[in-house]
Amino acid sequence: MEVYSHPRRCGPATPDQLESIIESLTEIAKERSCRRPSLRLPKIVDLAGCNACQGIFLEPVTVSCGHTFCRKCLIKENVLITCNVCGATNTFNHISNLKINVTISTLVEKWWSNALQSAKLRCDGNELFLIGKVDLALEKYTRAYELDPDDHLVASNRSHALLILGQTQEALNVADLATHLCPTWPKGYFRKGAALASLGRYEEAAVAYLQCLVLDSSVAIIKQEVTEIIQKSVIPLNSSLKHGDSESSCSSSASFPGQNFLGGSDGSIYSIASSDSLYHTSDSDEESFYQTESYRTGDWDYNCFHKVLDRLFVEAQKVKSFAPTLKHRPVDPKKLDKKDVECPLCFRLFWQPVTTPCGHMFCRMCLDRCLDHQPFCPMCKTSLQEYLAKRQHTTTEFMELVLQTFFPEDFVERKLIFEEEMEELVNAGKDPEHVIPLFVCAMAFPTIPCPLHIFEPRYRLMIRQCIESGTRQFGMCTYSADSSQGVPDYGSMLEIRDVQYFPDGRSIVYTVGGHRFHVLRRGMRDGYNTGAVEFLKDEPPEGAEIQEVKRLHGQIYREAETWFMNLPQQTKQQILQHFGAMPAVENDYLTLVDGPAWIWWVVATLPIDPKAQLAILAMTSLRKRLDTVHRIFQFLHCKGAF
Repeated sequence: MEVYSHPRRCGPATPDQLESIIESLTEIAKERSCRRPSLRLPKIVDLAGCNACQGIFLEPVTVSCGHTFCRKCLIKENVLITCNVCGATNTFNHISNLKINVTISTLVEKWWSNALQSAKLRCDGNELFLIGKVDLALEKYTRAYELDPDDHLVASNRSHALLILGQTQEALNVADLATHLCPTWPKGYFRKGAALASLGRYEEAAVAYLQCLVLDSSVAIIKQEVTEIIQKSVIPLNSSLKHGDSESSCSSSASFPGQNFLGGSDGSIYSIASSDSLYHTSDSDEESFYQTESYRTGDWDYNCFHKVLDRLFVEAQKVKSFAPTLKHRPVDPKKLDKKDVECPLCFRLFWQPVTTPCGHMFCRMCLDRCLDHQPFCPMCKTSLQEYLAKRQHTTTEFMELVLQTFFPEDFVERKLIFEEEMEELVNAGKDPEHVIPLFVCAMAFPTIPCPLHIFEPRYRLMIRQCIESGTRQFGMCTYSADSSQGVPDYGSMLEIRDVQYFPDGRSIVYTVGGHRFHVLRRGMRDGYNTGAVEFLKDEPPEGAEIQEVKRLHGQIYREAETWFMNLPQQTKQQILQHFGAMPAVENDYLTLVDGPAWIWWVVATLPIDPKAQLAILAMTSLRKRLDTVHRIFQFLHCKGAF
């Protein structure tokens, strides 16, 4: 500040030059208010409160990230809208098309009717405020306060109205109440600063404005306000003016000449409708202030400025004590009904609840199963193609908190049911008692890529369950008319490596073959086949058989290379594109559970009947498998294939 004062002695300067210092001080105070600089400032979260204004939900809408806001808090201007909880961005068009969350709106109206009525009165007061009927607006705010005395938004708007009507001390008292009700809400400190400035208490006003900036440094107009307040607080009040005395620049802001008051008091963060601050009097007064000898020469009261900073840092430290806690609004136990928090599809307690753009809420798994069949909302039949294409089915935070807070026992019971269902999927194939999902479609072989086009609803569900359970595996079998349920006795596991989704819900699933299995028992689950299986293992050769297997292995490998090299160029390209190049020989191929990978590549690419492929898949002897492939090559050679 001492360095900053030297240029003043060379001539008048604008207050804009102080803003960089204010920004630095704000960042320092913000760091002191956080346990770590990287942490966000803590909020006292209201269970039924909007994530923007922190007031009771009024026309709640849930965005794709799962957080819920009042509609008016989101729809402000045609720009990208960023969630202040998780940082996710949404376009204005997307937000404007969101419908009111039916379930949340119903619960708020049923459980917190007084708070909701208070919020509606506040909105009525805002409308009156916008047309200049401040006295009538104050009546609405007062009635709203009587219904919900803990609403910091009502207190803030009352403070603003009282200040305009000249009741400055009362405005300060109500602003203090707003900061007490919600200590981490920046606008409360802005209201407090405006009242203090109107009373001429500039040091305290500067602290309040700086606290506002610490909590929200994104609003440029507040930086201008706090800059001018600090300018006034550090210049001696007995400085002579060229055009009048200092009294003129410290007059009460109750008169507010030149200020446009038709903006604000609407639940938005700040209600400055013009560049004039709440404590300005007139342009001539402001001009005379900057023409004082003390301002022009830099003759400032630095002790006063240091006092402002010391108090700011003390107040910033207090923010640490505001731990991120959940504020529970009381609910009449007689109004708690489990039916209000049940999924309309499964009629069980919501689990991982998600909200559609049309405002309806379902269990995520229930909605996914409906969308497997048709891309429409199960309740209102609104098209959900865009919702399906984005695949951002994020849990609705409000409902999750409601279940944990008001229905804890039912929530735990529902969680156990879900975990049991997942446990069944996780244990698939661990023993004959745990069945695996079966995809009855085509032959699959160990280590060989097998891309799949998934479009049937039952297989969409199966793939989703495999991914969600974490196993990422399922069995693949070719269709067999001679077997029960069309499921043959043998097949191979497939491991999901990647999934590419299409906007309509179809997908390409990239898989690679795993271990072979023998089906012991067949079953059905959720519309697709299942099987109790035992996994097959090759019997390793012993004694003199080892050398014979090695000799036969080398011979058949060379035959396979010759066969492939003599294929037509187009056929070779198709094989390479679908199956890749023939694998190299492993050093330990004799002890591998499924034998060498190259032989499965050959079996998959040879032009043989699926029944022959199935017979080779079932073999547990590498020598027998090599003999069979050798006979196939001999047959193809006799036919002139190579």
